[in-house]
Amino acid sequence: MERWIKASVAAGKFEVFMMSTVQSLGRLDLVLSEQSNTLVGRFPAERESMEFSREMNDHMTLAYLWVLGAYEILRSIAQRLRMQPKRFKEAKAYFERIRIPLAKYEPAKKYASTDSAVAYPIFHFQHGVGWQVNQSTVFTRSELSREFLEGLESLIST
Repeated sequence: MERWIKASVAAGKFEVFMMSTVQSLGRLDLVLSEQSNTLVGRFPAERESMEFSREMNDHMTLAYLWVLGAYEILRSIAQRLRMQPKRFKEAKAYFERIRIPLAKYEPAKKYASTDSAVAYPIFHFQHGVGWQVNQSTVFTRSELSREFLEGLESLIST
Protein backbone atom coordinates (compact mmCIF):
# COMPACT_ATOMS: atom_id res chain seq x y z
CA MET A 1 0.00 0.00 0.00
CA GLU A 2 2.96 2.28 0.59
CA ARG A 3 3.78 2.28 -3.14
CA TRP A 4 0.18 3.17 -3.95
CA ILE A 5 0.22 6.10 -1.52
CA LYS A 6 3.45 7.47 -3.04
CA ALA A 7 2.03 7.06 -6.54
CA SER A 8 -1.17 8.81 -5.47
CA VAL A 9 0.85 11.87 -4.46
CA ALA A 10 2.25 12.03 -8.00
CA ALA A 11 -1.29 11.83 -9.39
CA GLY A 12 -2.40 14.49 -6.92
CA LYS A 13 -0.15 17.00 -8.68
CA PHE A 14 -2.62 16.97 -11.56
CA GLU A 15 -5.82 16.90 -9.54
CA VAL A 16 -6.00 16.71 -5.75
CA PHE A 17 -8.99 14.34 -5.83
CA MET A 18 -6.95 11.84 -7.86
CA MET A 19 -4.96 11.06 -4.71
CA SER A 20 -7.91 9.44 -2.96
CA THR A 21 -9.02 7.70 -6.16
CA VAL A 22 -5.57 6.17 -6.73
CA GLN A 23 -5.38 5.11 -3.07
CA SER A 24 -8.81 3.49 -3.36
CA LEU A 25 -7.75 1.70 -6.55
CA GLY A 26 -4.63 0.57 -4.69
CA ARG A 27 -6.67 -0.85 -1.82
CA LEU A 28 -8.99 -2.56 -4.28
CA ASP A 29 -5.94 -3.95 -6.09
CA LEU A 30 -4.78 -5.57 -2.86
CA VAL A 31 -8.25 -7.00 -2.20
CA LEU A 32 -8.53 -8.34 -5.75
CA SER A 33 -5.07 -9.90 -5.55
CA GLU A 34 -5.98 -11.68 -2.32
CA GLN A 35 -9.32 -12.83 -3.72
CA SER A 36 -7.61 -14.10 -6.85
CA ASN A 37 -5.21 -16.21 -4.81
CA THR A 38 -8.10 -17.63 -2.80
CA LEU A 39 -10.15 -18.42 -5.92
CA VAL A 40 -7.19 -20.15 -7.58
CA GLY A 41 -6.80 -22.38 -4.52
CA ARG A 42 -10.49 -23.21 -4.40
CA PHE A 43 -11.00 -23.79 -8.12
CA PRO A 44 -10.23 -27.53 -8.40
CA ALA A 45 -12.61 -28.55 -5.63
CA GLU A 46 -15.36 -25.96 -6.08
CA ARG A 47 -15.48 -25.08 -9.78
CA GLU A 48 -18.91 -26.70 -10.22
CA SER A 49 -20.60 -24.97 -7.28
CA MET A 50 -23.07 -22.12 -7.76
CA GLU A 51 -21.51 -20.17 -4.90
CA PHE A 52 -18.05 -20.38 -6.46
CA SER A 53 -19.48 -19.26 -9.83
CA ARG A 54 -21.16 -16.27 -8.18
CA GLU A 55 -17.96 -15.31 -6.35
CA MET A 56 -15.95 -15.65 -9.56
CA ASN A 57 -18.45 -13.50 -11.45
CA ASP A 58 -18.37 -10.83 -8.74
CA HIS A 59 -14.58 -10.92 -8.78
CA MET A 60 -14.46 -10.53 -12.57
CA THR A 61 -16.87 -7.60 -12.38
CA LEU A 62 -14.77 -5.79 -9.77
CA ALA A 63 -11.62 -6.48 -11.81
CA TYR A 64 -13.36 -5.07 -14.92
CA LEU A 65 -14.39 -1.92 -13.05
CA TRP A 66 -10.86 -1.59 -11.62
CA VAL A 67 -9.42 -1.60 -15.16
CA LEU A 68 -11.84 1.09 -16.33
CA GLY A 69 -11.09 3.27 -13.29
CA ALA A 70 -7.33 2.88 -13.61
CA TYR A 71 -7.45 3.73 -17.31
CA GLU A 72 -9.40 6.93 -16.63
CA ILE A 73 -6.70 8.09 -14.21
CA LEU A 74 -4.02 7.49 -16.87
CA ARG A 75 -6.11 9.21 -19.56
CA SER A 76 -6.83 12.22 -17.36
CA ILE A 77 -3.18 12.68 -16.43
CA ALA A 78 -2.09 12.27 -20.07
CA GLN A 79 -4.41 15.12 -21.07
CA ARG A 80 -2.68 17.39 -18.56
CA LEU A 81 0.92 16.45 -19.39
CA ARG A 82 2.78 17.98 -22.31
CA MET A 83 5.82 15.76 -21.87
CA GLN A 84 4.96 12.28 -20.64
CA PRO A 85 7.69 10.02 -19.24
CA LYS A 86 8.30 7.01 -21.49
CA ARG A 87 7.14 4.56 -18.79
CA PHE A 88 3.89 6.49 -18.35
CA LYS A 89 3.20 6.39 -22.12
CA GLU A 90 3.85 2.65 -22.15
CA ALA A 91 1.40 2.07 -19.30
CA LYS A 92 -1.32 4.12 -20.99
CA ALA A 93 -0.83 2.31 -24.31
CA TYR A 94 -0.94 -1.05 -22.54
CA PHE A 95 -4.27 -0.13 -20.93
CA GLU A 96 -5.76 1.24 -24.15
CA ARG A 97 -5.50 -2.10 -25.90
CA ILE A 98 -7.64 -3.83 -23.26
CA ARG A 99 -9.84 -0.93 -22.17
CA ILE A 100 -11.36 -0.35 -25.61
CA PRO A 101 -12.75 -3.88 -26.10
CA LEU A 102 -13.85 -3.95 -22.44
CA ALA A 103 -15.71 -0.64 -22.60
CA LYS A 104 -16.71 -0.29 -26.26
CA TYR A 105 -16.88 -3.89 -27.49
CA GLU A 106 -14.57 -3.11 -30.39
CA PRO A 107 -10.86 -3.70 -30.87
CA ALA A 108 -8.40 -0.89 -30.26
CA LYS A 109 -7.88 0.83 -33.64
CA LYS A 110 -4.17 0.02 -33.72
CA TYR A 111 -5.01 -3.69 -33.30
CA ALA A 112 -8.21 -3.89 -35.37
CA SER A 113 -6.69 -6.46 -37.74
CA THR A 114 -5.57 -8.84 -34.98
CA ASP A 115 -7.80 -8.37 -31.93
CA SER A 116 -11.35 -9.38 -31.18
CA ALA A 117 -14.09 -6.84 -30.53
CA VAL A 118 -14.65 -8.55 -27.19
CA ALA A 119 -12.08 -9.04 -24.45
CA TYR A 120 -12.99 -12.55 -23.32
CA PRO A 121 -12.66 -13.17 -19.58
CA ILE A 122 -10.20 -15.86 -18.54
CA PHE A 123 -8.97 -17.34 -15.29
CA HIS A 124 -5.20 -17.80 -15.23
CA PHE A 125 -3.92 -20.17 -12.55
CA GLN A 126 -0.77 -18.17 -11.83
CA HIS A 127 -2.01 -14.62 -12.34
CA GLY A 128 -5.74 -14.75 -11.59
CA VAL A 129 -8.36 -13.12 -13.78
CA GLY A 130 -7.69 -11.53 -17.11
CA TRP A 131 -8.97 -11.00 -20.63
CA GLN A 132 -7.99 -12.49 -23.95
CA VAL A 133 -8.05 -10.19 -27.00
CA ASN A 134 -6.74 -12.64 -29.60
CA GLN A 135 -5.38 -16.19 -29.84
CA SER A 136 -2.07 -15.31 -28.20
CA THR A 137 -2.61 -12.11 -26.19
CA VAL A 138 -3.93 -12.12 -22.65
CA PHE A 139 -4.04 -9.20 -20.23
CA THR A 140 -4.14 -10.26 -16.60
CA ARG A 141 -5.38 -7.86 -13.98
CA SER A 142 -2.18 -8.38 -12.01
CA GLU A 143 -0.09 -7.30 -15.03
CA LEU A 144 -2.36 -4.30 -15.53
CA SER A 145 -1.88 -3.40 -11.88
CA ARG A 146 1.89 -3.48 -12.28
CA GLU A 147 1.70 -1.32 -15.42
CA PHE A 148 -0.59 1.20 -13.72
CA LEU A 149 1.54 1.50 -10.61
CA GLU A 150 4.83 1.78 -12.52
CA GLY A 151 3.30 4.33 -14.89
CA LEU A 152 2.22 6.47 -11.94
CA GLU A 153 5.56 6.00 -10.20
CA SER A 154 7.30 7.40 -13.30
CA LEU A 155 5.55 10.70 -12.53
CA ILE A 156 7.00 11.04 -9.02
CA SER A 157 9.92 13.17 -10.15
CA THR A 158 7.84 15.05 -12.77
